[in-house]
Amino acid sequence: MKRIWVFLSLLCAFNSANATAPGEIIFGKWKIVEILDASSLAAFTTKEQAKQIIGEVLTINKNEVRFQGVVGLSPLFTKSKQNISDCFYDGYCLDPVKLHLPKTFTVVNIEYEPNGSYTFYLQNKNNIIFRKRGYFYQMTREK
Repeated sequence: MKRIWVFLSLLCAFNSANATAPGEIIFGKWKIVEILDASSLAAFTTKEQAKQIIGEVLTINKNEVRFQGVVGLSPLFTKSKQNISDCFYDGYCLDPVKLHLPKTFTVVNIEYEPNGSYTFYLQNKNNIIFRKRGYFYQMTREK
């Protein structure tokens, strides 16, 4: 019985040491490369205005988030699985076909000080979708 207890304790310790924090999958530098689509509820007045952030780089690490001269401190990361129809049809009144996401995908939310937040939809380890003011941008990981 004692051997089983030791084995289970070691197994739990190993699994917690190898578990990744919710935000680790998006740590790095990300460049906005294009607009994929926009919700009918978009806050930018024109698509030309929305295009102005193409080429900008967003940097994410465990201590801060940097984008457009704003440094967000003490980021809090949450990760969840979402269903494409619940998230985009119901949530944004958007047909998600241009977003190239699977039926179920991972969403990472970041909340940071002072009073900021970002939402990312993961396509794969080198491509994410970034939502800003009703527009959905393709971002690629910088090497």
